[in-house]
Amino acid sequence: MSTNANGSIRHNGAVSLLTAALLLVGTLAASTSAFASNTPTIQFGFGAVYDIGSTTSIGINFSDNQYNVVQVHQSPTSPTLMYSVGSVIGTGIYWQSSGINYDSGVTPACALNKQNVVVEVHQSQGDFSLWYNVGTLTNSALTWKQSQSFTTGVTPAVAVNDNNQVVEVHKSQSYPTLWYTVGTLAGTSINWGSDVNYEASGQSPAIAINHSGTVIEVHQSSSAATLWYRVGAISGNNINCDLQTTTPMASSLRLLSTLKAM
Repeated sequence: MSTNANGSIRHNGAVSLLTAALLLVGTLAASTSAFASNTPTIQFGFGAVYDIGSTTSIGINFSDNQYNVVQVHQSPTSPTLMYSVGSVIGTGIYWQSSGINYDSGVTPACALNKQNVVVEVHQSQGDFSLWYNVGTLTNSALTWKQSQSFTTGVTPAVAVNDNNQVVEVHKSQSYPTLWYTVGTLAGTSINWGSDVNYEASGQSPAIAINHSGTVIEVHQSSSAATLWYRVGAISGNNINCDLQTTTPMASSLRLLSTLKAM
């Protein structure tokens, strides 16, 4: 094991294989509970250190006959953004590269589609401008194009599907309002639509999209610990959101039924 000048950890082959052996990936399994006999759970194995940092995000795909993983995070001591690339081997992750600087900023988030295109978003460290990066994953090498500013806000999150549809969500820097932006990948750039306010009050939004354009968004209430979700569908540069509910067990089961029907 060695340490880079920026303080991130690099693993040699032996340690990386040991990490792969120790880091077990959670697998979905049916489980009987007191609430519902068909509620799925995730069986997590042992965790293992793979780097140092904060505000982490991860994307996964299946391409070239393997599961590829791209992870981004912020340095624990500076507004330096770093990425790691790995592949799932059995029940572990083999990290081919770790702690590589790609930009500066805070609160990064990323997503990865089957075409090995990575979309990353983050906030500037000096103001409320939001920036995006588009990268291409080739084997274990990730090539980024120059970052571009596209809107303003805080705590961005992003999702991308195999049809090159991109959805980004964030909170206003001035109010508890939540906003989304729909875009389309065009080579190494994204053609963004206009920002759309979809929630009058919330914080810490997250987003996912499937290949048919169905979008699921989750966030915390701005005034309580309740968690909320929305299910919508992309229509041009907009998302048709018709469903919103809190997440007690009954609501979670309705969400699971929605997902199974997709």
